[in-house]
Amino acid sequence: MALREQHKKLLAETFGRGAGSGIKLVDYMFENPIFSVHDVARQLKVSYVSANQLVAKMARRKLIKEITGGQRNRRFRYETYTQLFQ
Repeated sequence: MALREQHKKLLAETFGRGAGSGIKLVDYMFENPIFSVHDVARQLKVSYVSANQLVAKMARRKLIKEITGGQRNRRFRYETYTQLFQ
């Protein structure tokens, strides 16, 4: 719970008014720690472009990690969350 709140606060500070989708994504990632950009777009009901931009911002903040190594059909892992279980 502390990790979730910490990441929500980080997103609110980082994204300002645009943090709403990021906060929804954090909630989604706790239920689905491995996901694609298409998954994010579908879950948040945003365009693929918007979802891709959000995922890129999260990756730059090191909250998520791209795990496929490809250019297409990329999958991401909520790295800090999954590390709790290792």
